Amino acid sequence: MSRAAFSIKAFAVYLFVVGACFVVAPNLLLSIFGIATQEGWVRVVGLLAFNIGAYGWVAARHDIKAFFTASVWMRAEVFVVLCGMAVLGLLPPIMAVFGVVDLAGGLWTHLALRADALGADALRTNALRAEPGGCRVA
Repeated sequence: MSRAAFSIKAFAVYLFVVGACFVVAPNLLLSIFGIATQEGWVRVVGLLAFNIGAYGWVAARHDIKAFFTASVWMRAEVFVVLCGMAVLGLLPPIMAVFGVVDLAGGLWTHLALRADALGADALRTNALRAEPGGCRVA
């Protein structure tokens, strides 16, 4: 499994946990942030988070790098939008924590993609140095 795939799987687990909490008992998680609600929308958000986690899990199992790259950009967007909403007073500022988690996960995936690419480049370089008999030239 590539480093990027591992980072996506880890983020998928996070989304499974957060999503399930929002669907089953949203105030359990929200109370940590000093928020409570009886509105159904938060359960819908939980369902969506859980489903996005499933997409990530499947993409990681199949090492779909295009998905990994798109997720980096989308998780950065989540950070910007949640922080913007907090600054504008549309969300309690503490909700920006979810954006910070997304940004951190996106950064991890970005760095993992770079590390995977560097590793692949090193393999290609070593393959080019191989002699016909299979021995590498130092």
